[in-house]
Amino acid sequence: MTSMTGLKILTITVSDPQKEGNGFYAKTTYAVKLIANKMDLSGCEVHYLSRRRYQEFSSLYKDIKKTIPLKSEFPPKRVMNKFEEKTIVERVNSFQSILNEILTYPTIINNTSFKAFLGVPSTIELYYSSNSIITIPNYHPSASVIIQYSPIKEIIENTNNVNQDSLTTSPSFTTSFQSLSLPSSMIQYKFSTIFKNVEISALFTKFLKSEHNLEPYEFLQYLYQIKHLKKILTVEMVDKEIIDTFIKSGSLKEINLNYQDKCKVLSQWANLKEECKNNNILEWDGQLELVFNDVNTIVKLQLKNDSFSRFVYKWQPFKEFLGSKNDEFLYSIIKKSSKSGFTL
Repeated sequence: MTSMTGLKILTITVSDPQKEGNGFYAKTTYAVKLIANKMDLSGCEVHYLSRRRYQEFSSLYKDIKKTIPLKSEFPPKRVMNKFEEKTIVERVNSFQSILNEILTYPTIINNTSFKAFLGVPSTIELYYSSNSIITIPNYHPSASVIIQYSPIKEIIENTNNVNQDSLTTSPSFTTSFQSLSLPSSMIQYKFSTIFKNVEISALFTKFLKSEHNLEPYEFLQYLYQIKHLKKILTVEMVDKEIIDTFIKSGSLKEINLNYQDKCKVLSQWANLKEECKNNNILEWDGQLELVFNDVNTIVKLQLKNDSFSRFVYKWQPFKEFLGSKNDEFLYSIIKKSSKSGFTL
């Protein structure tokens, strides 16, 4: 049996802008980090880190756009004020958007220019899917399965009246599709799919709109972009887009927080603003996480235990959506424990 040489892309992020050089030769470079898993038996996580300047992003953008119609706009070149915080933040977010869009084109991610930009050797094949499902282009005995009978769908179709209190034990589980046999109450859906899978995110948004409860999800989505997609913000952006929109009493999309939690967030934010007088650019790690991590957990638990539970177990459009998917997709959204059983 031959082994496959390849990397399954998990994330590509743009962050950590740094000014290098002085005077006429001064420039800003940006950290570009690729995190991927080896597509072999080890499944080891590997990192590629490189620093790229504006011109290198521009060259990549022009080269890729010759092949695909990129919708993401490239930030304009500036002779004056190119080191201002507003310009830097704009560029980081634009570069991130461009890389995210490139990832949606499976035929492009192995472009020679793209791999060189990421610092990945040309001999390594890259694979990516927004819901973490990689379609292997060639038949491979260890990665390809033809399924005529779908027991997992049969189980999911019977999850009409799930009692959440019964989800405490895990029956034995075998990775063989044909020998899978589980009670319907043991199906556990990954909460993270509402952020990672575009189709499920759209369905969940529609469900929450029907319940007039979209605000908590919008808040979590915004924090997800900062935390996982490494979106960089200024103090003014945090004030306008988070504090004034979701946190303050009477705000347009005020989330449900008790008085103590609300006061804690506002106090921590005031302290961080004071500390950042000389550095207006903020990131999640070590900065915004100190302010919003606790409230992120609170809102996530509220949404997971209430709306998400009813969405996956009782909302008919979601069941119809699952009925249209294959086993590979279904397994990707079901949570399995390290002990080969389904868990919460």
